[in-house]
Amino acid sequence: MADKFTIKIDGKERDVKMTFGLLNALCRAVGDIDGATQMTMDQNLRDAVLVELLSERDKAGKITSNINLAEMEVSIDDVVDLLDWAGNHVLDFFLKGLERAKSLQDRNLLRIKALMPSQLGSAT
Repeated sequence: MADKFTIKIDGKERDVKMTFGLLNALCRAVGDIDGATQMTMDQNLRDAVLVELLSERDKAGKITSNINLAEMEVSIDDVVDLLDWAGNHVLDFFLKGLERAKSLQDRNLLRIKALMPSQLGSAT
């Protein structure tokens, strides 16, 4: 998965680089795996994600000027491709986290079971 996406906005090509800071902001915006799959369909989420992706930032990564989505000239197909690219990064990050959590749980399953309360009166 490429870490850079090039999009033409207002007649100028612009690169969007998927840094950890941007990925973290996108994960915060979408909330969970379901949100990652709804980026294109949920209007409020789509707007929030596009603002994160396309707004001007300073060297520290802080947004200095929010992009005006209503006024930008951009291909609809390019926007859908950008959202797909970003959604793939977010989904991959969430899935990696879930895989690691599952692996941690599996490695400690016996310890977890030992801490579970036993059923009173059950035949053993």
